[in-house]
Amino acid sequence: MSRYYPFKDYEFASVTTILGATSDKSAPLLHWAVNCFEQWLQENTDILVIAAAIEDEERRRETLFKLYEQGKKEFRSVSKKALDIGSRTHEAIEHWLRNEAHDVPADIDKPYHAAINWFVDNNVEVISVEKSVYSELNFWAGTQDLKVKVTPTWKDAGENLGRECVYIIDLKTSKAFYEPEMPLQVNAYANADGNEDVVGTGVLRLDKESGIPYFKDYTSTMHMDYVSFLCRRSVFYLDHAKKGVRIDFLKNYKGAI
Repeated sequence: MSRYYPFKDYEFASVTTILGATSDKSAPLLHWAVNCFEQWLQENTDILVIAAAIEDEERRRETLFKLYEQGKKEFRSVSKKALDIGSRTHEAIEHWLRNEAHDVPADIDKPYHAAINWFVDNNVEVISVEKSVYSELNFWAGTQDLKVKVTPTWKDAGENLGRECVYIIDLKTSKAFYEPEMPLQVNAYANADGNEDVVGTGVLRLDKESGIPYFKDYTSTMHMDYVSFLCRRSVFYLDHAKKGVRIDFLKNYKGAI
């Protein structure tokens, strides 16, 4: 779903909208959807066996076709559940960071505590949480998860290792680090107006099954990722944005397309 942020007399597309519209996820998504269907078949074997044993051929075929149609749509249920867990995990962590009362349902307990453990272990000092940011010059906006002060101890911190730095951190409850979208997203936020003090970026992945936090530093690719993002932004406004927003972009954008 596309999201635009009102700004002055026009609108900025969000970072996630730009990346989503300019990414080809057809191959991995197809593979994932097939896996969801396979998992559904395994979990519903008994029901399928019973349906296949129905003596009346017309009723048997009708019942099996209905079951197969249900299985073909299983990826939507899985996706919705994953998005819901991610959203509620973010919300609970946000409440914790702001010292606000909140509940932690069992299904988000592991990723929630993974985040807290990582924050505590790394003595993270929070500067902002879920803050709307934008780049007036470059015509985009978004909501960054976290801006923090931290002293990196992880091996891929590069020149930031061992010294207090300001980082932009994205929180993810995905099963893996997905590139290039994740680094492009967090490194776009790092270049927002008001983030001139940012010297580091990374993604904190909160494993839903193990409850283990995994951090990946993307500081070393900050500049090139932002250049790549700006190229995608131009493609988005020229090919994907609604007409009025495209016209505003072409009229008001002062940079190089």
